[in-house]
Amino acid sequence: MIATDWIVSHDATQGDLAYAMECTRCGVVQQIALPISVDCYVAMGKEFTKYHKHCRPQIKEALG
Repeated sequence: MIATDWIVSHDATQGDLAYAMECTRCGVVQQIALPISVDCYVAMGKEFTKYHKHCRPQIKEALG
């Protein structure tokens, strides 16, 4: 199994990102419309992870 600690699921304290899924490597955020069943949320999380599990870290270029 590939570790995917760069893929996060935000909790309810995140304001506009509440319950959103985010890939911190490529920056894609999947917002979730509530209410949603747990089964559907888990399925969405699996698909999001499947799509982003091979994202590479972004290299930030120095300005100047």
